[in-house]
Amino acid sequence: MSYFRGINKTNIYFMKRITLELFAAFLVVIAISFSSCSKEGPQGAQGPQGAQGAQGNAGAKGDKGDPGTANVIYSDWTDTAKWLPDTIHNGAIVDTVSYTAIISVPQLSLDILNKGMVKVFADFNGTPTDPTVLALPYLGSSFYIDALFYLNTIQLTSNFKLQGLPVRYILIPGGTAAGRKSSASPVDWNDYNAVKKYLNIKD
Repeated sequence: MSYFRGINKTNIYFMKRITLELFAAFLVVIAISFSSCSKEGPQGAQGPQGAQGAQGNAGAKGDKGDPGTANVIYSDWTDTAKWLPDTIHNGAIVDTVSYTAIISVPQLSLDILNKGMVKVFADFNGTPTDPTVLALPYLGSSFYIDALFYLNTIQLTSNFKLQGLPVRYILIPGGTAAGRKSSASPVDWNDYNAVKKYLNIKD
């Protein structure tokens, strides 16, 4: 008689199932063990600092930048209140040939006169909300305004008495980028809006 004769197919099935379940449980235990072992332990003491590396070669020297415009001086809009007549006396006849307005500019130094630049602009509309700004000197079809510069002084001359004409001046030292006098000027100095933007001038 065979020893396995009493084991039927049902018993074999359950035995296989139990074996597979035990094997699966064994794999789970192994996985948990590896997971526990892979956890990072406490941080060790810091090691000694390594030797300093060799200094690299110096890079190529960059191009020299343009000087800034921080030293530019500009005035507020100022009404020219006094226009004095320049007259010619011919007997009893008094003929006015021009009018002159004097603006005191303490910052207009000899250094700026000799090396820098002075720009004067006039608002012919006289309205802050709708200005019509032109650079001086100005020569129109019927009148003119000339601008002359002296130490601490700007003199305006016109063939009309332009009472209350708003003007402002800009003093540009010779050491700034704005003072460059070359054919490749960075800005049109007769364009007030361009100058205002270039020098960051506020109204």
